[in-house]
Amino acid sequence: MVKDADSGPSGSQNTLREAVVHHQAGRLAEAETMYMELLEDMPGNADLLHLLGLVIHQDGRHEEAMPYLEKAVEASPGTPDILCNLGVVLRAQGRQEEALAHFARALELAPGYAKAFYNRGTALKDMGRFDEATADFKSALKAEPRLTEAMCALGSILNEQGRFGAAAERLGEALKANPNNAEAHCNLGIALSELGQRREARKSFRKALEIDPGHIAAGLSLRKVLSTSIPRWHFPMLADAGRNEGYRHAIEKVVDADSRVLDIGTGSGLLALMAARAGAQEVTTCEVSEPLAETARRILSDNGYGDRITVVNKKSNELHVGEDMAEPATVLVSEILDAGLLGEGVIPTLRHALAHLTAPGCRMIPRAATVHARLIEIPALRAVNPVREVDGFDLSAFDEFRVPFYGVINLDLEAHQPLSDPFPAWEVDFRDLPPFASEVRPSEDGTVEVTATENGQVQAVVFWFELHLDDEITLSSGPGGELSHWGQAIQFFNCDHRVEKGDTVLVRVRHTDPRIFFSLD
Repeated sequence: MVKDADSGPSGSQNTLREAVVHHQAGRLAEAETMYMELLEDMPGNADLLHLLGLVIHQDGRHEEAMPYLEKAVEASPGTPDILCNLGVVLRAQGRQEEALAHFARALELAPGYAKAFYNRGTALKDMGRFDEATADFKSALKAEPRLTEAMCALGSILNEQGRFGAAAERLGEALKANPNNAEAHCNLGIALSELGQRREARKSFRKALEIDPGHIAAGLSLRKVLSTSIPRWHFPMLADAGRNEGYRHAIEKVVDADSRVLDIGTGSGLLALMAARAGAQEVTTCEVSEPLAETARRILSDNGYGDRITVVNKKSNELHVGEDMAEPATVLVSEILDAGLLGEGVIPTLRHALAHLTAPGCRMIPRAATVHARLIEIPALRAVNPVREVDGFDLSAFDEFRVPFYGVINLDLEAHQPLSDPFPAWEVDFRDLPPFASEVRPSEDGTVEVTATENGQVQAVVFWFELHLDDEITLSSGPGGELSHWGQAIQFFNCDHRVEKGDTVLVRVRHTDPRIFFSLD
């Protein structure tokens, strides 16, 4: 609740009320000017310092807001609302641990403070600490049952945990309370998409964008669900002899009669069969697709392994030790990859598996991956990335079917001009995964200095990965590599960038849990 300054002449009180009206109406510049004028007369007033810090924060100037909120806390250290809002501004700067401390202090002073529970839960969610965040959001709703932001946040966490039915139910409740919540519509769309209700998911994403045209996640998710009309076939993978041989050798090196193997993503059952043939004591494999799981069971039986391999028709984050597998796995095998490495969810999947499904010291296949990239000029594909005019017609509406993150190409078959040598861009150790990173807060992985090897227009970056199955066996998805079925990923830049041979190009690398992306600094 906004309070008046606790002292000052009646003229100042009237000015403050007028400033608050501007503030609540979203006229931030006017409110800031009036707060500043009032602060000259009452420099130590906690309410004024608080309000001024808030309006600057709401204008997106988070660091500039900090001194005012810190002074407000000094002037009134026992005010929960000020402490909570200082935590909000710290969180906006990525200073999550400091924010948590201020939310905790606010809750010490006001144990039933819904806003502090909600904001602390949001910070914990940003950090990937979903169980703690869930508890805080539930506490917020206990204190304030119609707090739709907390309902929406709980739905978002249920999505992250793969509990899409429960997420859809919770988000439906949030939308009954507030039908104009863009975040709830977006998260409902994600849940519906995962439940196979793609038409309803598209409606939810479009509704979110109608409410908030700049909603990043809704826009990206809509494009992703629209792109699912193109199937991903298993046949090229099965035909990839280099991949099959590499996995077979890596599995045979670590599996023995005492091994308990978990294979995430059954597919045809080939990797599970390799593990059983290598002599594993127990093999459990999970597959979310019911038709694939049924076919895999038939394949295992046809090859005489039907009684030695357990196929569970679930996502790996729905598995439970003692229910779906007798004991934690000592060997974890997976190939949850795409051309861009992360697009199939390898990081969150393995993060969950390491925390809940594996024994200490579990052997991982693959162990790690290294991403390599190259700057290129590729005029033919640039013409439709994005889709604009074709043969004199405006076809830009068709661009919504294009996946904006990256496409897949076979570089050997595409006319292009390399403008740099390949360079290492990113690496990941699957035994020691990076922290949770989202589209809102991607991980900053550094800037690479790349030397232009030819004159031309930098239009895209093409990238691929080396998959380290163990310390000795490495397979590449790059041109001429063993993983021929993957192809390479290509990301087009927003604008062409002219370079001359010998120029230094600064390539910024970032990642979220599901993707790696590049920009030119």
